[in-house]
Amino acid sequence: MVKYKRTSERHSQLKNVYLIEDKVTLRYIYRYIPLATLTQSIEFKEPSQWWDEFEKRFYCAEYNQQKYPGYPKKLFALCTTSKRDSEAGWKMYKHTEDPLIQIKINRKKFIEALSLYYKNKDVAIYEGKVNYDIKEAHILRLHMPSYTRKGVPKVYPVKGHDEIFNNFDMDSYLSLLLLKRDAYSYENEIRYFIVPLDEECNSKDIIPIKGKNWLDFVEEIRCSPADRDKVFEIIKGYNIKLLDFNINKGTYSNDENIIIN
Repeated sequence: MVKYKRTSERHSQLKNVYLIEDKVTLRYIYRYIPLATLTQSIEFKEPSQWWDEFEKRFYCAEYNQQKYPGYPKKLFALCTTSKRDSEAGWKMYKHTEDPLIQIKINRKKFIEALSLYYKNKDVAIYEGKVNYDIKEAHILRLHMPSYTRKGVPKVYPVKGHDEIFNNFDMDSYLSLLLLKRDAYSYENEIRYFIVPLDEECNSKDIIPIKGKNWLDFVEEIRCSPADRDKVFEIIKGYNIKLLDFNINKGTYSNDENIIIN
């Protein structure tokens, strides 16, 4: 049975962290980043900056303020994956000439660091898996209570609309922001949201996380086979203890020709 609205509950130990149902239980999460950003501040972005117009449609929508006062609420997001490197990932996230790497992140340390960093800021932190269970055509009309088909006089209710939009709250809102077309299910995405609870909160107070970079949480660095030597040389210039990391090739390599007898 498809669940449209996913509810959240407060973390048992971290009071400003909320876990959205179908909880993440992994020890590690992963993220593809350009190598040049490895030692820079961690940056959460507004969903309005996501490159995919389809994904940000519920964030950039106009909400009836009588029914949904205060929405859309400003928030900031960071996308990760539960999947160790994949061929599709290496291809999809390569946007620049800078070597692309995948970092293996200790999830527990990452969440604890977020909680501590925002301890004295009026924000809530949410973690949730992306929902790939709803078809694209259904997502396109999810905001409508009903729809009609061409040439058919019957009115059809839109499944899930009432579940999400009746008693609309933050869980409803984040459930919409966790929807993604099933064509992208190979990404196995996990998203983190920083939600300012004070409407006057300046976005500069939220992003980036100044003084924190990925090196605080990284336990492994992976790169494409073609970039390995280049990555190794660049990291030496960062004055990082190389033995702290495993710098490995991505699993999808084609270093040797195959022989078919």
